[in-house]
Amino acid sequence: RSKLFGVSPSSCPRRKKEERRRRLVKNSSHRQQQLLYKEEDNTEEEKGKPVDFYDEIIARNDALVDIMLEKIRRRESNSDSNYNGDSLHREESGKNEETKVYLVGCGPGDPGLLTLKAYHLIVTADVILYDRLVSPEILEYAASARTNNNDTKNNNEEKGLMLFVGKRSGFHTRTQDEIHDLILEFANAGATVVRLKGGDPLVFGRGGEECEFLREKGFDVKVIPGITAASGVGSRAGVPLTHRGVATSARLLTGHLMKKEKKKMDPGKNLALSSS
Repeated sequence: RSKLFGVSPSSCPRRKKEERRRRLVKNSSHRQQQLLYKEEDNTEEEKGKPVDFYDEIIARNDALVDIMLEKIRRRESNSDSNYNGDSLHREESGKNEETKVYLVGCGPGDPGLLTLKAYHLIVTADVILYDRLVSPEILEYAASARTNNNDTKNNNEEKGLMLFVGKRSGFHTRTQDEIHDLILEFANAGATVVRLKGGDPLVFGRGGEECEFLREKGFDVKVIPGITAASGVGSRAGVPLTHRGVATSARLLTGHLMKKEKKKMDPGKNLALSSS
């Protein structure tokens, strides 16, 4: 039919869009596999290209998650086979108590404001699930530090996975439930998981929800505080949040409410709200 009307199949807008999507998925998968496998045969041109840490196609590529899960499970299986103690005692001790999940705050964006604990975890974690508000400088810092750290190790050892799970207005790479399931799946596999958030993880970061979910599943969750934007902006501008004789308290207000919370809100209260 396309020959009769003089239209080639590739010129169909829908087909063009689908081909472009497949090509992007293939390219994004290749870029992430380079990070996972540390390919040595990259061209100089590819090495010089900046990494898009907020690529939303890569973020939805579940094949990368499966690859890393398989590598972690294989590592844990080898570790179990080499364990010299009583296997029953190992089982009774509880794997969940050994596995760690860390909610890490990385501050307002400057890598120099990372805590030493946050830096150590970013470099050594098996998996980093990070939000949109984590600055590219910190992600670049984390990626290069982990690469340098792996250069000193056996080439057969796997590199960690950095996966974007951020949200923006009108589009979420993954829902909060999907993020919960991702953390749980990696933790169950035996990985050390860092949930990396901008500012402080327990200040408007939904860190409390993630803590509750994981602790209900029996996992030990550690929270590493970061400099929240509220205090960071004040310090940068030289304006104290509290000042004796002038300001005795500080309030942190959200700009977004859940729909059911908006209905309960008293319009007479002095609150900053977003229309989105």
